[in-house]
Amino acid sequence: MQMKQITILLVLSLLTGCSDTAAHAANNTTGATAVKLMVASDLHYLSPTLTDNGERFQAVMAAGDSKVTEYSEEIVDTLMKKAKEEKPDALIISGDLAFNGELISLNELKDKFTKLEENGIPVLVIPGNHDIDYPYAYGYDGADYYPVEDISQSEFTSLMGAFGYDDAPARDTSSFSYCTHVTDNLWLLFLDANTEDDPGTLSAETLAFADDVLKQAKDAGATVIPVTHQNVLPPSDLFSRGFVISNSDEVKKLFKKYNVSLCLSGHAHLQHTSEEDAMTQIITESLSVYPLQYGILTVSGNNWHYENRELGIRKEESKQRFDANTRSQVDEVLERLNLSEDEKKAMEDLAVTANEEFFSGKQVTLTKDDPSYQLWVKYAPGSFWTIYLSSIVEAE
Repeated sequence: MQMKQITILLVLSLLTGCSDTAAHAANNTTGATAVKLMVASDLHYLSPTLTDNGERFQAVMAAGDSKVTEYSEEIVDTLMKKAKEEKPDALIISGDLAFNGELISLNELKDKFTKLEENGIPVLVIPGNHDIDYPYAYGYDGADYYPVEDISQSEFTSLMGAFGYDDAPARDTSSFSYCTHVTDNLWLLFLDANTEDDPGTLSAETLAFADDVLKQAKDAGATVIPVTHQNVLPPSDLFSRGFVISNSDEVKKLFKKYNVSLCLSGHAHLQHTSEEDAMTQIITESLSVYPLQYGILTVSGNNWHYENRELGIRKEESKQRFDANTRSQVDEVLERLNLSEDEKKAMEDLAVTANEEFFSGKQVTLTKDDPSYQLWVKYAPGSFWTIYLSSIVEAE
């Protein structure tokens, strides 16, 4: 039996404007009480019982999208520790809780979330495309792999019910969408686009549910922050398919109708902030990808501030995997060029550094005058990497 490999391109987008902090200010917030939210996404947690870190598992990691899944328990446990230290009003996790939809992985996450809630910190979740009825739930043993029980819709409801759903003032009957009130004046609207009938789309029923919640919030004078797994705004005009909610135009129209100024998402595994029609979207990078970071969102009335924080563990290991993945993809282009080894190395090093900085939401140091960048422009003008690097330069 051969395992079907899914290789996700590491360079997910030709992005426009990433930063490690984002903020919005309004004038009508005098005296507002600040709410602190911790935001994480795409945990991709794999139960340690499902892997021996052997040959097959290492091959999956090498062919993947730079996740350091072998450390996922340590990563999630550290997130729980950080939450206890940060003491947020809630921890938001915007989907892809499990690695590839393993039931045992979600069971273990339930136990970890429960312990955090026992410390007085609510955990609020939404499923991602990897969480329910995912067809690639496997365990790994030596050179082999084997199928394991996946997560059904009813099992997701049962296991994750305590983390947003059971006590929600409003729930959508057609999806895993719900609304919760962090305070009387701040509501979170979790919108699920991962239904069996039309994955990647917010159904008409879910949009009607969202409209009703937003109308209630408007009447109550409350601020609403929507949370989705897939993105509402594309990370790039040139790279949106598979990452953006398929009927995002309808979603944007609805958000504009009620003057939604901020929404949160994940899915793309990168740290990215974009704006359109007075709305800001913040994509929180995957917790399992270098540099293993989460966000702190502080909301006070209509003011908000978002800042990245690193877990502070496995940074070197995650960097090595991220960079190795980048080098592997870059080398596929460079090996076809008739250049010296020094020139190829300079081009490769530039791509690795720029990709690393951009993906993690840091200030990119790449400039148009960089000799290594000019080599890309001169010798590989039509390649994806040249287009990607050019978009970074232009965004800066």
